[in-house]
Amino acid sequence: RPETNPTVANMSGHPPPTPSPMKHPVRDPLESAGEARSSLSWVGKSVSMIGSPVSVRISIDDLASRHPDDDQPVVLTSPRSIKVCLDHGVEPEMLVPKALADFAKPGLSREHQRLKWEHYESIRRERIEVLSRARDRLPVVPLEEA
Repeated sequence: RPETNPTVANMSGHPPPTPSPMKHPVRDPLESAGEARSSLSWVGKSVSMIGSPVSVRISIDDLASRHPDDDQPVVLTSPRSIKVCLDHGVEPEMLVPKALADFAKPGLSREHQRLKWEHYESIRRERIEVLSRARDRLPVVPLEEA
């Protein structure tokens, strides 16, 4: 006698097919295809600049609002921003806007270039949002204590 439960067998008596995995699994906004976790090479430069005479704090927000053509070094000097980037495995370079032209490659259509830029920008903004929320949960460190 064939099974009558449709979840166990279909009308032919065979078990139902195994569902295929999701084509587009939900991704952590802090990870992106092709991007390795933080190499930590940026940390030494950031930490060494914290005690510099300039004493300007460069935060996640500062990097996020940079102009894509800004050629200044990408460095964080805000202790809370450094901590959340380390905790989440994000390199500061991943927070800096890029120009559409940065996605141009030989043979790549203008439309495909724009889609790649939009994808990067979407992930970048999600990272900034997640990191900013995490940073805002940390206690503020007075400048003289940093």
